[in-house]
Amino acid sequence: MSQEQAQNQEIAALRRSAAVVITWLLLFTIVSLSLTVLFLAKETILGITDLSTQRIMLCVVGGTLGSAMSALVSAVERLSNGWELSGGCKLPAPEPKDKFVARMVPSFLIRPFLGSAIGLFVYAGVTSGYLIAVENPQEATFSRQALLFFAFLAGLFAKTLIEKLRAMFDAFFGR
Repeated sequence: MSQEQAQNQEIAALRRSAAVVITWLLLFTIVSLSLTVLFLAKETILGITDLSTQRIMLCVVGGTLGSAMSALVSAVERLSNGWELSGGCKLPAPEPKDKFVARMVPSFLIRPFLGSAIGLFVYAGVTSGYLIAVENPQEATFSRQALLFFAFLAGLFAKTLIEKLRAMFDAFFGR
């Protein structure tokens, strides 16, 4: 098999991987967005009447939405820049722009779950008074919209947040 045929086969495999990634992220975005609207619009959703449970679910879904959208934008930008083959060959031309590469597929697939976890931690941080200073966290109330706002932003920047926390941990413990 010629080098050109091998490249064409690898590009075809990358296109299939990209289609899976985009479909996966679109699915998470649409489902998360739909659930977010439902949680904001209704007092009781999916049979959940407990206010705390609803707010936890809203934060998880908001974090998922933010992270899925961030990953979707990243994947689409990489696709618009071209391909990076397994041998490091960048098509078109070796511009410094990030291109879609097979080794990024697992990262794109797990990003919505990172956002879900971050959304849960945002709920805990906000309602406990760690992220927003309140005199008495047990008596404080937070609107669903505010919780969604913080969870969405945290999900949007979940990858960066985790990278920064890792760097701080490494610096602190001298790794």
